[in-house]
Amino acid sequence: MREELLKISKSIDKKNSKHDYYYSDYSDMAKYIKKATRSIFKKRNCKELVDNLDIILSYTNRTNEDLIYIDDIHDQSHFISQLAKNISSFRYPEVLDDLFAFLNCVYKGNLFTKEMIEALTNLDLNQFVFTSIFNFMNEEQRMLFLQALYEKKRPIKITYGLNQKEVEFVISHYDDFVDTCENLFLLKGIVESFPDALKKINEYMNNNYDRVIDSIMEDICYLNTDNKDLRSFIYYLVKDVADSENIDYCDIRDNASGGYSVILFVGDKVIKIGKERKTPVFPNNPYIIKPLLRQEAQFGDDKIFVEVTEKVEANVSSITEEDLYQLYKGLRELGLVWTDIAKKNVGRLKKDNEIYWKENIKPSDETLGLTKFRGEPKTLKKDDYVILDADFIFSEGDPNISHVSYAVELEKKFEQRYQEEKGIVQEQKNL
Repeated sequence: MREELLKISKSIDKKNSKHDYYYSDYSDMAKYIKKATRSIFKKRNCKELVDNLDIILSYTNRTNEDLIYIDDIHDQSHFISQLAKNISSFRYPEVLDDLFAFLNCVYKGNLFTKEMIEALTNLDLNQFVFTSIFNFMNEEQRMLFLQALYEKKRPIKITYGLNQKEVEFVISHYDDFVDTCENLFLLKGIVESFPDALKKINEYMNNNYDRVIDSIMEDICYLNTDNKDLRSFIYYLVKDVADSENIDYCDIRDNASGGYSVILFVGDKVIKIGKERKTPVFPNNPYIIKPLLRQEAQFGDDKIFVEVTEKVEANVSSITEEDLYQLYKGLRELGLVWTDIAKKNVGRLKKDNEIYWKENIKPSDETLGLTKFRGEPKTLKKDDYVILDADFIFSEGDPNISHVSYAVELEKKFEQRYQEEKGIVQEQKNL
């Protein structure tokens, strides 16, 4: 059987020069395995399939992941042991938690044997997968997992969910975990309720700015952390803002969002670093938070979009639909269309919508990657509502206008109201 599986894998490699979790065609592997599990020799075949789980895992993706879910395969007595031995063969570690979510339901707490925990702690998983898998475990398994990380001097990447006993374990081995931790913000979040440990990590961050930058880059999982030019750019960007705000490095707050962008709170400034923007260029206008910096940059194969603005009061519960409409209307009167209409994209200004910097600077629209300012040069005042995320602001008539599914009905409602009001105003002018 192994020779046949290897033959199939070579054929798949020829069809897929680059392997992709969502789109690579592994159907030949699926056909062979399904045929083997339906044969009159099913019992023997299933045992041999599990014996060759390294090959099967290498050619398992979203298009054929049900191979692992076949009862006659994962019911084999040595399945968990073989999975542990060969888990590194799964070529898509960024979605390993999806695989374990199903299997954990099947095995009901028996999936995470000591052998499995040993195997998992050897993998280089991102913090989101790391946390998901950790939270599938029971309390005993979790402690074994933490113990294995400590003994192997492996980094801790758990973003949430540690109980009191687990936090105390991390603190008791703080010196080891701080040395191996790839994300100091993550470790800081774990110990934040323990003043002594928090003081130690704050001092460490202030004295190890390089590690702070490593932590920021670790949060953006698509970036190449070995890209020296990119790292240097982020290094000096964050340092310049922190120096302007006159804050310690330990006071930087990191809010990673989904792995494709990171938001840093640096004093009264917000630094957004992401892969791309939906509308990288649009007209400057008075209804967006005024950017200090807005730049797309390419560093080898890594492309990022950076924006620096003032911090505002976000998640304001008092924002009403009428408040959203007034922002929508203001943009429409400038010939702009805002399609991502949502309270989460609006904040309340803590001070007038100006640029605040250690020096007197006035970046041009062109420098900010914006087209010419529209409307009167008015300034929104403290406590006014302002649009924070300008990803979906388009010029009226733009053939590439993109609509956001959850906001479509509200957009239609607002547009109809705006047109009705515009019609009434036009009639009054004609009188």
